[in-house]
Amino acid sequence: MWSSALRVARTTEVKPRTPANAALMRLLSRMPSEVVASFTATQLSALASGFGQERAPHLVDFLVSLPLLGRRYYLRVYLGRERRSYERLLREGQISLARTVLVWSGLAWMLVSLLVLGSLVTLYLVKSYFGINLMSGRSPLHFIYELIYR
Repeated sequence: MWSSALRVARTTEVKPRTPANAALMRLLSRMPSEVVASFTATQLSALASGFGQERAPHLVDFLVSLPLLGRRYYLRVYLGRERRSYERLLREGQISLARTVLVWSGLAWMLVSLLVLGSLVTLYLVKSYFGINLMSGRSPLHFIYELIYR
């Protein structure tokens, strides 16, 4: 179906095993053969170079795949310097007081939660190390003490 496009793509500067070329071939495979045959070598090269643009590096680029209810979902977190212009941010609706307050509130809540949890675990470990029992029986957190000291 798109053999003529492959022939033209091979004569251009597009390398055969790059992600850009793979994306170009996926795009071409979804097009009618007469449209694919109409592309010139220059047009195919320009399309491939558009696919080949890499995203800017981020300070934090975290990706995890999580199982949930029999399916898998992914969570991706980026953190880095904002490179978009103020005008573009306004145009895209990214600048708003409500959004800023919501994000900073969420980050503050997570930080306070981590500090409280860390403090409670530290206090529990110190209490257990000195043999102080505040209630009878095993504590629900005793496994932490066993992991560290045994």
